[in-house]
Formats: sequence, C-alpha cells, structure tokens
Amino acid sequence: MQNTPLLLHPCYWKSGFRTQASNIKANKPSAQRKLACLLETISSHILKHGHTCFASTTRLVQVYNENCDRYDCRPTTFDTLKKQLKTAEDLNLIVREQKPNNATGQNLRHITLCVDAIQEMFAGAYKYALQAAQKRFNRQKRHSGGASVEKPLEASADKACEQSDKNKNGTINTKDLSTESKNKINNGVPSDSWFLKIFKRDADEVKQLQLAAKQGRLSASGARRVIKLYNKHQQPLAPKFVSYLKFVIASWHNKAASAVKASVNKVRDTATMLAEYMNTISEKESQGLVEYYRDAVGRVQVRYL
Repeated sequence: MQNTPLLLHPCYWKSGFRTQASNIKANKPSAQRKLACLLETISSHILKHGHTCFASTTRLVQVYNENCDRYDCRPTTFDTLKKQLKTAEDLNLIVREQKPNNATGQNLRHITLCVDAIQEMFAGAYKYALQAAQKRFNRQKRHSGGASVEKPLEASADKACEQSDKNKNGTINTKDLSTESKNKINNGVPSDSWFLKIFKRDADEVKQLQLAAKQGRLSASGARRVIKLYNKHQQPLAPKFVSYLKFVIASWHNKAASAVKASVNKVRDTATMLAEYMNTISEKESQGLVEYYRDAVGRVQVRYL
C-alpha cells in the first residue's frame, strides 16, 4: 500500500505542511490556506501510529494563531475554528469522533486526518510527507526484528543495505525535516528552485516581476507580462494577486485618461480666450492692419498700416 509509511509515521504530516507553507501561501486561495493552517495545527498533535488529535479547541486556537503567519491568514477565534473544523469535515479532510470518558463523565473529541482528500487538495505537502516517511520506513525495515542479530544473515548485494554515503545523507535529510522551515525566512516570494521548476527560462523574469509587485513598483506593462507568463506555463494565479494586477492595469488606464482630459481642457481654454480677444478688437486689428508702438515719452500709440 502506497500510504503505509505515512500511516505508520504520521509525524511527518506536520513537516510536509511546514515545508510547503510558502508554496501554499503563494498559489492557493484564502480558503485553502486556512485549511492548510488548520491541518498543520491538527497534525502537530498526531505524532505516533494509531494516535488521533484530542487537543481541546482552545489549544487548537492557540497553535493555529502561532502558525497563521506562514499561510498569510488572520488569527482565528474559538467560534471561527469550530466552523473551520466543520468545513474540513465536509470536505473529507478530517474525521471527528466523540469518545466518552467514563472516569470524568465527559465526551472527548478526537480528530483523524484523511490521506486521500489531503493528497488531492495539497499534493505538495502530501508528497513531501510521504517521501520523508518512506525513508524512515525503509531504515526500520532493514533493522527490524531481533532474530537477525542472533543469527546474522549473509552479506546482501543490495546497495540499500550498505553503510554508504546515501544512507548518511538520508539520515541528515530526515533530521532537517523539523528545522528547514523553522530556520527559513519567509519573504512572501517562492524559492528559486520553484521558479526554475515552473517557469524554466522565464524564471528570473517572473521572480523580478513578483518582487516588483511585492514592493509596489510594478507597472501596467509588467502586470500584463506576469499574466502572459503564467498563462504560457499553465500556472494558476492566486486570486488576491490577480486582483492586484487588475488594479495596477486599471490605475494606469485611469491616469492616461486623466492626462488626455487635461490636455483637451487646455486646448478648449485657449480657444475660448482667443474668441474673447477677437470680440474686443476692431475689424482692422483682426485683419492685422494695426501696429502698436511706444512714442518718445512711453505712451502706447496705434499706427494703421
């Protein structure tokens, strides 16, 4: 079964969401970002096989608000989180069960993650978590059981069983799962590897345009270029980013229209002044047969040509 390693080691769900948080933030709509933050919050309480998340709603609110900045979400409240849990359950992302505690007379709420629905909605987080869980599963599989210690097997020709550099690298990568996203500074722009993977030769141009948009210096032509490049590589744009690009383009059109209107008004004002002046002069002046000059004492005189 493909998902067996992840079911046996659910602790890697948290690492999957934390590592993919920047990509989810850049490419997913607000509703899905909130769900991703909720799933990371739940997964941080499911660390062993067979366990479920039984944390109280108050505890979930606290952890959710600690994680929300990574997904560009607003802090939540008690009532809002209850609605989000209902939404996640309706989408088959989680399953909630009520289990009675006979000792205290209380009903405890347990939450279980649903792998299939999460795989469909958050493929990146699923693949990362599955890959990490698979590495740990393979290591445990090689060293499982005590019979092999009492009766050693013959040397295996399988390279996976050798103490090679590959095994050491696997150990280091697994250790990095909990620290990679913690030490990484999130500036709201995806990594260089993501741009290269999606946009290939256009990666540098797309990154520069997105940085310009983040800093508020993107022009209308740049906004059109972003849309064109995303369509070229069949990559969807986040709804908030689309709204910003439309705003940049619309602002440029409004500015250009205002400049044209001001120019037209200036021409109209000049024509009006000329018409008023023509009404105040004589017929010969309008024909250019009059010359104005100053005499010896500085008085203005008229000379008819």
